[in-house]
This record gives sequence, structure tokens and C-alpha cells, in this order.
Amino acid sequence: MIKRFENKKDKKEARIKFSKDEVFLTAHEAIKAMDSPLSVEELFCSAEELARYLLTNNLDEPALVEYEIDELKEEAEDDTTAYLIMTLTLGKLSALRKKHPNAVAIARMLVSFCQAYDQFTPLLGKLSKKEHERWYYENKRVDLLSYELKTIDEVNPLDAMEVVNKIVDAAEGLTADAIQHVENALSEANDKCNHQLLEPLERLRTIRKKKSSTNINIEKVNDIHDCQNVHASIN
Repeated sequence: MIKRFENKKDKKEARIKFSKDEVFLTAHEAIKAMDSPLSVEELFCSAEELARYLLTNNLDEPALVEYEIDELKEEAEDDTTAYLIMTLTLGKLSALRKKHPNAVAIARMLVSFCQAYDQFTPLLGKLSKKEHERWYYENKRVDLLSYELKTIDEVNPLDAMEVVNKIVDAAEGLTADAIQHVENALSEANDKCNHQLLEPLERLRTIRKKKSSTNINIEKVNDIHDCQNVHASIN
């Protein structure tokens, strides 16, 4: 159940995937500071797998969950890693509670096991940040995607093309202003790599321009709507 990566490319692709995950965006910095032989990416992937397994099998009985916890501890080989995965799994279950009605019951079962970990309460506090505003997560996504672009290997840029295209795909869900920041980072990477990343850069520019055009159209519609309200109130 525990995920282990064999190379940097897999870790990078996991981070790009998690750039849309609010639990990861909120907690990855705190998790990075914890003492575990597993990387942040491995911990989050393992938690995602555990959450999926518990939900799929609807394991909301303490005795059944305890079996899974014992196996997790055995596989992790140290309690800290096991408790980190359990706590992150709790965060994942909380995030999935609207899609999966049984997520709440399973999360409650998991809490009783997590409380044996002395760092559980402060870590849970960081996972439960009240910063749910769109701009908070969007800025986190921009920072993460920009960081990945800055670490592109200029010696073998074509080897990184698959990763760069995944970054562009991930950026598509951002606003036009946020995409501009990612575009700037990709432009710098393209310059560093002798313009071998021009194709994904142009694709990202096209995405941003479409987003900008959509925003302008919405503003125009709102302007018309406001004018109609004004005329209606005058009449």
C-alpha cells in the first residue's frame, strides 16, 4: 500500500498531479519538515491509496480498520511514517466527504488510531486551515508549477517535454492572471533550453489568451446587465 518512487521523474509527475489537490497544497510544507524516510510525494500517494482502499471497501468498523493500520505500520517500518500517512488519509477523507457519504464514518474511526501520535493535533491543525479562498490555492498551484519549470534540465530538455506538457495541462484550470505567472516561468525555461520548449509555451499562451477573452466577454455581459438594471429603475 505504501508508494515508493524509483526516480525523480515519477516524483515530479506526482507533484504536478497534486498541484490540483487542496490537501497537498495546504500541508506539503509541514509534511516536508517531518521526520520520515519517505518523500513528501510518497507519503501523499500512500495516503491517497489508503483512502481509496478504505472507501472502496467501506471499512468503517474499528476492528477492520485496525487490521489495515497494523499492516501499514509493518510495511512502513517506523511509526512516524505510518502516522503521517494516516493523518494525511484523514485529510483526504475529509476532502472527499461530499462525494463519498461513508468518508465521515471512516474518518472518525481513523481519528481514534491517529491520537496515539504526539504530532497528530498540530499537524491536523495545519491540514484544517481555514484558508479556502480560491486565491490561496491558486497561488500555491502557481508556486508549485513554476518551481517544477525552474528545475527543468537544460542539458536534456527534450527528455523533460512530457513533464512540461503535464504542467501546461495542470495550468489550464487556473485563471488568466495565474497562467501568466506560469507562462513567465516556462518562457525562462525555454530561453535556458535554447528554445526547445517553444511548442508547450505557445500552447500555454493560447490557453491564457482564451481565458482572457472569456473574462472580457463576461465583463461585457455584466456591463449590459447593469445598464439594463439602471434603465429599469429609471423607468
